[in-house]
Amino acid sequence: MALTRRLKDYRWELRGHKIALVNLRQNKDFELDKVRLMSFLKFGINCLDSMRIEGMKLLRKKARDTRLQNRIKREQAIQRQQALFAKAGIKNKHG
Repeated sequence: MALTRRLKDYRWELRGHKIALVNLRQNKDFELDKVRLMSFLKFGINCLDSMRIEGMKLLRKKARDTRLQNRIKREQAIQRQQALFAKAGIKNKHG
């Protein structure tokens, strides 16, 4: 009985004492022994962690930019409101 796992376009198989990674789209495979598999796993985890960190940086930048745009729009609306109140001769809480 062979141990097999699938994930979208790839499949992992246990072949004897080696792990085979199979690209199902290109129908190519390569085998990793224990040392290379451990290296690959460490590399993969580090890459995923780096991708997560970069993704969070982009998300924080997008949120910061959105907050800044909202603040600018709010200040412009307040200025327009103040101008209208000044024109009408009414005092408001912002000015």
